[in-house]
Amino acid sequence: MRHTHYIVQGYEGQGEGTQLLDVATVDVLADSEKDALKRAAKFVSKKHYRVSSVIEHNPRVELDAN
Repeated sequence: MRHTHYIVQGYEGQGEGTQLLDVATVDVLADSEKDALKRAAKFVSKKHYRVSSVIEHNPRVELDAN
């Protein structure tokens, strides 16, 4: 069954440039970016959240590659 991992970063603020402050990274399975952000907020309490990457797994394709 295909599933999608959203890597979400919860953070308290932003430092100089693109540096995030007090970051927690959460890997959640979700159907959408919006759902992933909600799920991540259940694990860590931060002021801000963002999706940093998305990984889609399709076990049929992965098994066929071996």
